Amino acid sequence: MRKFVSFFLALAIAAGLCAPALAVEEGLANFQKVHSYTEGQFTDVAAESWCAESVRAAFEYGLMDGVGGGRFAPDGSLTLAQTVVMACRIHSTYLGEAPDFSGGEPWYQPYLDYALDSGLITRDYSDGELGQAVTRADFAVIVGAALPDEALPAINSVTSLPDLDANATYAAAVLKLYNAGILTGSDSAGSFKPT
Repeated sequence: MRKFVSFFLALAIAAGLCAPALAVEEGLANFQKVHSYTEGQFTDVAAESWCAESVRAAFEYGLMDGVGGGRFAPDGSLTLAQTVVMACRIHSTYLGEAPDFSGGEPWYQPYLDYALDSGLITRDYSDGELGQAVTRADFAVIVGAALPDEALPAINSVTSLPDLDANATYAAAVLKLYNAGILTGSDSAGSFKPT
C-alpha cells in the first residue's frame, strides 16, 4: 500500500504545480483540493506517520476517502474495487467530468460501470474478485489507463526489469509508470513483483 499511497502524493503534487488559471477541459490543472483535512480525522494516521502527507493529499484531492469508521488503513491491502474507484476519480477529474458515482449497489458499481465504459478496465470483474487485494500488475494496468501518456511524461528510460516478462499483458503499463517515476520497484534492482 505504501507505493500506492506515494503514487497519489506524486499525482497531487504534480496537480498542485499547475496554476488554476490554466485549467482547461482536460488536464492536470483540473486536480483541485475538494476536501479539507483535519489532523486526526483518520484514527490510524498519526501526524508523524510515514504516510500522513500522502493521506492528506489523497483525501484533499478527492482521490481516496478512507475505509470508513474514521480509518484510512494505510498498512492494509488495496482491493481491486478500491483501485478501480481511484482510477475512475483520476480519469474523470483529468477529463474535467463530474459523473455521479453515488448510490450504487454494491457501493462500487457506478465506478465499475464508468471504468468499463471508459476503457479503464476491459472486463467485468466478479464481486469476489473486486473484494480481493489487487496485484501490482492489475494496479499498473488500471491506474496506467487512468491518464493519457502526455499526462505522464517520461523522466526515466527503463526498458526492462529483473522480473518483468516483456510479453506480459501488463508490461507496457508497468514500464509507462516506471518511466514516469510513479513506480520505482520493490528493491534496489527495481523488481516489480507483479503478483
